[in-house]
Amino acid sequence: VVTAVIINTQVGGNLATMLDAVTVTIRERVRLFAEIRALTSMQRWSGYILSLLPFIVAAVLFMMSPEYMGRLFEPGITLCIPIGAVIFIILGNISMRMISRIDV
Repeated sequence: VVTAVIINTQVGGNLATMLDAVTVTIRERVRLFAEIRALTSMQRWSGYILSLLPFIVAAVLFMMSPEYMGRLFEPGITLCIPIGAVIFIILGNISMRMISRIDV
């Protein structure tokens, strides 16, 4: 708005028309951002669910068979499996967020 007023004072013209155009532009940008947010909501929620699903499955497996899952967290080479899984879950979540982000 300030830039529009400065340009209008330098160039001249109808200030009401200039401010009306700025108002329409701002309203359209807000509407466009809301529409993009609604269209990408499915991708965002899919990312949340896919990121939480391995932890939910691990919790259920811990309740069903604690000795089976307990072997996964014993010291040794098998400890790399859950650490790698957490790292790749975080990287997957970040990549899904980057894919669903639309710059306007």
